[in-house]
Amino acid sequence: MYRSESVPDSILTNSDIWNEMFYYNINKTTPSNISVTGITFRSKNPSKVKGDGGSLASDVGIRFFHCADFVVAYCRFEYFGNAAIAILHTDTIARGLICKNQFYRNAKGFDGLGLGYGVVVYGDNNKWVPNPKFGSNNFIFIENNTFDYHRHAIAAGGCGLYVARYNTITNNIIAQDNSTHAIDAHEARGGKLGNGNYFSTRAIEVYNNTILNTTFYGGKPIVSGQKASMLIERAIAIRGGEAVVYGNTIKGYRFGGSVGIAVFPWGTNYPLPYSTGYLSGLALGAKHLGTNATQSNGDVFYWGNKYTPYDASQESKFFYNYDPAYFIEGRDFHLVAKPGYAVYEYPHPRIVLAECYTDVNKDGMTSNADLLLLLSKFGEACISCASDINKDGSVSNTDLMLILSCFDQPCR
Repeated sequence: MYRSESVPDSILTNSDIWNEMFYYNINKTTPSNISVTGITFRSKNPSKVKGDGGSLASDVGIRFFHCADFVVAYCRFEYFGNAAIAILHTDTIARGLICKNQFYRNAKGFDGLGLGYGVVVYGDNNKWVPNPKFGSNNFIFIENNTFDYHRHAIAAGGCGLYVARYNTITNNIIAQDNSTHAIDAHEARGGKLGNGNYFSTRAIEVYNNTILNTTFYGGKPIVSGQKASMLIERAIAIRGGEAVVYGNTIKGYRFGGSVGIAVFPWGTNYPLPYSTGYLSGLALGAKHLGTNATQSNGDVFYWGNKYTPYDASQESKFFYNYDPAYFIEGRDFHLVAKPGYAVYEYPHPRIVLAECYTDVNKDGMTSNADLLLLLSKFGEACISCASDINKDGSVSNTDLMLILSCFDQPCR
């Protein structure tokens, strides 16, 4: 599915019926069981250099509004100016799975329009939930995807809840300067309750991802002997909410992970509302230290990440604290594992919504490999085996015709 080059940018940006290709306005907290699989979504060719005449539309591929238990899998997204996938979940219910997709250059203009996301996640911005329940299924799960050329591969704000795991993120360089990042959690920015970033991102889990840049932020290949400031600043930027971040492989960034704050809508006294360490600071005051379960609510935990520093430079660090006046190690953030944390089931069980029966070997395609597996069982009784596509208890001509009808196609 693609946008014609003849459609004006103004329509794609501003029209309620044109801004996104698919819009699921479900507005329920019960399971939707929506599954979007095997589709390429492409917007207009983007502007890459200022004045080149390419598209500057801030459009969206798929938008989900209050849609629980959806799956997007085996899709490809190209050239959307706002986000390939945009999600607004309720503040308390955030369940969905985005897996095994390809995201390519979902950013337009030299600065990404200040947007440029593979996936962006927001809550309603009305309620700061007291416990995000790390390790549960109440997150938007973004797993086993590839992201190439974005401003932020994954961004969030306004009570957003997401898990990013087992993704490969490359070339996170679309920005007018080096202050962008691959994994994002917005800070609280105040304003009107229910709008924008009144609250910060609520909580994120980021683990077992590969995050790699091969060029400086200006686009030239990374070589030794240059200033570390020529690199994109950080791979993972936590500017609000709480987080667990571990087991990631990071290279080509000045810093691996970071905490920091840029906006102070409710003043500068500790603890900063809805920022790193807010809940523990609120409960225990500015002098508390410790990482047990009762003393670390709201904190950031960053551990076990493999980071390759640039040129062994002292200006290149695995973790960086931008605001030591507000954030202290051992109080607000911790470079050790989170006590009591247990990971949610992997792979996510909702992937079954996206699996297709004709993809016998589960590689995302219906191909010769699947046909050969089916023929090896042909004529046999087969209880609960993948080659019995129609699940009638035997591998027969019916299964053969089904596999041929989807042959050489992505999983559907």
